[in-house]
Formats: sequence, structure tokens, C-alpha cells
Amino acid sequence: MADRFGVDQAAILSRIFDRNAIRRQALLPPLNIRAVFEHEVETARWRAICDAHYAHVRAEVLARLRERHGLDFGNSAGGRWAVEFRTRRALHERFWL
Repeated sequence: MADRFGVDQAAILSRIFDRNAIRRQALLPPLNIRAVFEHEVETARWRAICDAHYAHVRAEVLARLRERHGLDFGNSAGGRWAVEFRTRRALHERFWL
């Protein structure tokens, strides 16, 4: 069953149980299922949000930077880094859960 972000929590829990079984066979300590589950769900939700909004937010960021620095901005390695950094920051500011 998927939540409103499209995250299949049952599949995540199943994978955690599988990992725990492998750890048990390898004589490793068990995972903290609750903590791992919460982390995996949060990570999957964040990925879903980024997948849904990344292109639009990146286009906005690039447009703002090109207004300020000229139409060639974003073509160099440093420019691409700046666009990516600011895009991730804008996604975090707008959509962080």
C-alpha cells in the first residue's frame, strides 16, 4: 500500500525484515527496525518530492541566475555546480517535511 507520496511502506518493511534475516545468518546484531523504517520512508518520500519538482525548481533557479549573470551562466562546471546547489537548497526550503 502506497502513501500519498507514492511510497510503498509494506515493501520497505519487507526489505528491512529481509536484511535482518541476512544479518542474523551472518551473526551480526539486528537492525533497529523502527529507526531504519522511519529513515527509509523519509528518504523515499524526499526522493518522490524531488522527482516531482526538480525540473521546475531547477528551471526557476537557472532563470534567476541567468538574469543576474548573463545567458551563458550554467555552462561551466562551476556554474552547473552553483545551479545544482541552489536547486537542492530551494527544494529543501520549499518541500522539506
